[in-house]
Amino acid sequence: MLRQRRSSNSASPVSLQKLTKESQRKLNLQLALNQANEELREANAQRRMADTKTYTVLSVTLVFVGFLVSLRPWVSMTTIGRVFLAIALGLYVGVIAICVYSYFPREFPGANTRAILEDLDRPNQVLMKWITDKLIEFCDKNWRIASEKGYWIKVTMIVFVMATFFLALSLIVGS
Repeated sequence: MLRQRRSSNSASPVSLQKLTKESQRKLNLQLALNQANEELREANAQRRMADTKTYTVLSVTLVFVGFLVSLRPWVSMTTIGRVFLAIALGLYVGVIAICVYSYFPREFPGANTRAILEDLDRPNQVLMKWITDKLIEFCDKNWRIASEKGYWIKVTMIVFVMATFFLALSLIVGS
């Protein structure tokens, strides 16, 4: 009986070490999955923020264009004022086009549910690693779209400020 206890005690460190390696792998996968989930949340928040800015710039631009069309300031303007006003209107139309272009993504990252269902018979560890890899890839696509939207917001704001400058210049020169 004493021999059995010693043999089970001597085998225990090996199985314990194997168990700790397995638990460490599971813990690492769980941490990676949690981090990928947080990244996805942050990327979606950035996309929503960029979309909100796009809505705001688009609505302000449409209000400016609506006022210009309803007030018809070109009737009493000089030729130089009309040129500046035409440039401003062209830039406002460019702002509207950029906003519409940047709002709708050209590619929409989606999860492949069929692949998930086909791989459900895999061992848990392999499945968790696969899901983590796919979630990280999905996050990267979302970050790319969010950063692209951020770039277009910057371009839109520059064009909007230029259009407003030309509008003010046309009103000053055209009087």
